[in-house]
Amino acid sequence: MPSITITITDTGKRSTSSTVAEETGTTGRANSGSAITLKGAMLTYDGNALVNNQMTFNKMLASNDRFQISEVDAVGVECPKWTIEGLLNWDDSDDRLTWGKLVSLLYTKGYKTITASNTLLSYSIECASNTTVNVRITSLKAANDPNSSLVKYTMECVQTA
Repeated sequence: MPSITITITDTGKRSTSSTVAEETGTTGRANSGSAITLKGAMLTYDGNALVNNQMTFNKMLASNDRFQISEVDAVGVECPKWTIEGLLNWDDSDDRLTWGKLVSLLYTKGYKTITASNTLLSYSIECASNTTVNVRITSLKAANDPNSSLVKYTMECVQTA
């Protein structure tokens, strides 16, 4: 299986439709706007259709006096969610620096881009066979293994236009 590399970059732009190259300078972007490489990370996609699944009450079929099930209408889609999960080795100074960069992504204003090849991202409809998706980070969680120097992190993102 080919090697998978996932990177996340803080664009510094507040809007994906911005015509301004950078709305915040490099000091206002995580890792000064350079890509953060996530070693051995896993990317997960979560997409949901919005449907009206409320039944129509008291609608009886004349033929057998039973309630009729209503037709379910599709009314749209939720913004897709992307989750990045990975492990950091706290004994590795590069991994500790990566953690600091991931935390700083939460505190900067710009939207972020996730870039990955040979993953779900490469083939999702929303990305049109590209390898980059624009996201807003919604949460970052981490837990350390009490029996080792490993830290498992989970970053949840929502896709933006």
